[in-house]
Amino acid sequence: MKIVLATQFEEMARAKVVSGLYSSASQVIHNAPRTMHEHHQVQIAKLAELRQDIQDGLDSGPAVDWNPDEIKLSGRAMRAAKVENGA
Repeated sequence: MKIVLATQFEEMARAKVVSGLYSSASQVIHNAPRTMHEHHQVQIAKLAELRQDIQDGLDSGPAVDWNPDEIKLSGRAMRAAKVENGA
């Protein structure tokens, strides 16, 4: 099989050989499909995790209204209590 690479990929393959990661450009090209497959598997796993996180959020119940001012006041009160207790 003959493969023609764009100039940028030829340069990348040469750089990998020069760096010592590979002993030849053929090794770089031989490794590319495996690397691409591994990258694709990671993308699939991340997408599955994202979908699960979305489902978990949907399953957690209806959204609840909240008031940011009340949350700030509550946080400030907790911080003041810690300061008073020497924490």
